[in-house]
Amino acid sequence: MMRKRKINYLAIFFNFLALINFSCKEKCPKEVELGDFYLSEKSKNMFPYQSGEEKLIFKDSLNNILTFQVKSSNEVYLSQSNWSERCILNDSVTKEIDVKAKKEWQNVLLEPDSLINSSFNIFLKQEVDIDASDLDEIKEIDGINIYRSNVGQMAIITDVKNAILDELPSEKVEHIKINGKNFYNVLRSRKMNSGDIYYDNEKGIIAIDEHLGNFEKAKYWVLDSIVYKN
Repeated sequence: MMRKRKINYLAIFFNFLALINFSCKEKCPKEVELGDFYLSEKSKNMFPYQSGEEKLIFKDSLNNILTFQVKSSNEVYLSQSNWSERCILNDSVTKEIDVKAKKEWQNVLLEPDSLINSSFNIFLKQEVDIDASDLDEIKEIDGINIYRSNVGQMAIITDVKNAILDELPSEKVEHIKINGKNFYNVLRSRKMNSGDIYYDNEKGIIAIDEHLGNFEKAKYWVLDSIVYKN
């Protein structure tokens, strides 16, 4: 009689373990494919240099000229992205899961006409933020990312879907005077040593520190004029 009861307890125990393993697999699968995510029309309308700009003319405090050739396209790409997320099984156990999704992006290149280390690659990207433990909560964030000589310099949020951000990566400067020119309601990065780029939502980049955020005295190039394609 005792033996029969022991076997029943063991059966219940192993069934319980099987149920836990099944639940964990359902909650934190090895791989998740989310589908396609698209930039909003609001974000696309905020992307700079889409109105036929051909050249950007900048000047320093001595009126020396620096010209950027604008290489832009209206084409929007949809590309596969792969990344890892941590999924919480319980209070003490987490698991890495692989995430796949297709995300939209667009870019423009600014090439200088001199040897100055200031080529810019500007992307409009679609980012996806998920809680791997609860795949019903998917946050979508559109943003402009500015790279200078392949180093990230500035991020500007253009649209947020299903999310609330505690702090934006860029901050508004109500007024600043650079090389004798006044600028109002422009943006700069909150990060220290970010290269000191100032950005206008309509004109794009309006001021650049040549010294790339190091400890040398700032030398700014300021947008003077824009040449459009015929």
